Amino acid sequence: MPFLKSWPGICCSVPNNRAWHRLGNQENEADRMNLRAIQVTALLGGALIFQGALPLRANGAEVPSAPAALVPEPPGQTAGRLMAEHWLVIMRSWFKGGARFVGHLQGLDHAGALGENKFPAAPWTQRPLCGPFALAHHLAPLLPRGGVQPSPKDWLNNLASDIQIERYEKILEDITRVFQRRGMSLHVAGPAAKQQIYTRWDLYEHLIKFGTPNPLLQKPRASKNPYDPYAISSDATDYYNLGLICQRIGKFKEAAVEYERATRSRHAMAQASLAYLYETGQGVKRDLMKALELYQLAAQQGHSVAQYNLGRIHQNGLKHLNQVIAPNPALAEQYLRRAAAQGVVAAYHQLGILYYTQGGRIKLASLTPEQLKIWDKDGDGRVLPAENRLYQDAHDHFLLAAQQSYGPSLHALGVMYQQGHGVKSDAARAAHWLEQAVQHEQPDSFYNLAQLHENGLGVPPNLPRAFILYRQAARM
Repeated sequence: MPFLKSWPGICCSVPNNRAWHRLGNQENEADRMNLRAIQVTALLGGALIFQGALPLRANGAEVPSAPAALVPEPPGQTAGRLMAEHWLVIMRSWFKGGARFVGHLQGLDHAGALGENKFPAAPWTQRPLCGPFALAHHLAPLLPRGGVQPSPKDWLNNLASDIQIERYEKILEDITRVFQRRGMSLHVAGPAAKQQIYTRWDLYEHLIKFGTPNPLLQKPRASKNPYDPYAISSDATDYYNLGLICQRIGKFKEAAVEYERATRSRHAMAQASLAYLYETGQGVKRDLMKALELYQLAAQQGHSVAQYNLGRIHQNGLKHLNQVIAPNPALAEQYLRRAAAQGVVAAYHQLGILYYTQGGRIKLASLTPEQLKIWDKDGDGRVLPAENRLYQDAHDHFLLAAQQSYGPSLHALGVMYQQGHGVKSDAARAAHWLEQAVQHEQPDSFYNLAQLHENGLGVPPNLPRAFILYRQAARM
C-alpha cells in the first residue's frame, strides 16, 4: 500500500513502507521520517486543491484560471492558492530525479545533490529535523504572526537585546515614578508598573523593540492613555498619549507638537506636560511665562501635578535670561496644599521644607504677644527650637510623606530628631529614621548615620559600620 494517495493534480509514486523498513540503518530511518513530512505536505496541498484554493490539472497541464474580470478571485482564495502553490513546488522539487533525501546530513554548511532539500539540524540531537517537526518548522513562518508568540515576560527574559532591555527599563522607571506621584510606595509602584506594561503590551511592544511608537497607533481614537487603562478614548487623549510616548524616548520636538494639538481641547494633562517642556526648554524654546500660563490652565482644572509644579516654582522662584518668577511663599503654600490633598506625596515634603525654612527665619520680635504665649510653652520668655511651631508643622508634613516611604522625608525626620528641631532631641529616633532613609539611597543619610555609629549616639558604638557608611557616602 503506497504512502501517498493520488490526489488530482499530483502525479508521483513513492516506495511502500516495507521497502523503507528493510534498509534498517539510522540514516535511512531519518529518511523515512522525512518522507512522512512530505506525505503530510502533499496532503495539505491536495486538501487546498480539493477546497478550490488551487486550480486542478487536466492531462498534465494546469487549467488556466478564469480572467479576473469575469470571475473575481476572493482574497481568501488567493492566499490559499499561493500557499498551495508554494507547498507543491517544494514537494515536486523533492521528487526531482527520484525520491532522494538528505536525512544523513549533519548540517546545512555544505550543498546537497541536485534535487535534494536540506533540513535544519535539531539542536538537541545535532541531527536534521524530520517528520512532523520538519513540517511545523517550514509551515510556521507562513502562518499569521509566525506561530505561537512568547509572552511579554518570556520575550524580555529570553529574546530581548541589551538595547531593548535598556528601553524597557527606562519606560518601567518612568511609569514607576508616575505611580509614586499618585501616592504608591516604591514596593507597590514597581510591580504595578511592570503589570501595566504587560497588560498594554500592544502599546509598548513596538516602542521597546524598535525605539519608535507603533505607526498603526498614530491615528485619532486608536490609542488610550498607557498610564490609565480606563481612560475614555478621544482625539485629545490620543494626541496626548502620542506626545507622552515621544517624550519617553527623547523625541521632545514631536512630543511638543502632539501636546499642543491636545491642548486645543483644553486637555489638562497635555497642558501640564507641555508646560514642563517650556519650563525646561526640551523640544521648544525655553519660556517661563508660557510654562507658568499652561501650568495655571491645568491647575484650574484640578491637575494635581500642575498644582505641585506651581507650588515648587513659587516656593523657590525661577529665572531664565530676562524672565524672573520671584518666590512667593503664600502662593506656594496654596498650590502645594491643593496637590497634597490629591495625594501627591512630594507635595507633603515640599510643604515641610517650606515650613522648616520659615521656622529658621522667624524672629522672636516678630511674634505678637498672643503668638508668643502659644509658642513659649514653658513661659521662660524664649522660643526654643523644639517649641518652634513652624518646625512642628514641618515635622508633621515630613511624617505624612515618610509614612509612604518617601526617602527625602525619612532623611528630614532623622535630621530633625538629631538636632531637636520641632521635637525633643532623640538620637535613637534619629537613627531609626536614618536607617530607613539609607534604604532609599539618600547620600546625606549615610553620613549622618555614620556619625551616630561612630560616636555611639542612639546606637551602640560601631566603628566598622561607621566606616562602611562613610565610604558609601563618599562614593555618592
